[in-house]
Amino acid sequence: MEGDARAVSRLVAGPLALCLTSPPYMNAVKHPENPLTAYQTLDGDYATF
Repeated sequence: MEGDARAVSRLVAGPLALCLTSPPYMNAVKHPENPLTAYQTLDGDYATF
């Protein structure tokens, strides 16, 4: 199964034993969410990251 780890409770029913995720990343294209703030702000830019 794959999906957004921030919504893991909607992806599975029941307890989890293990959840693998990739580290926060940004790509070189327009990506306003800031992974350094858990994607809570829209001030992300590749140069700062």
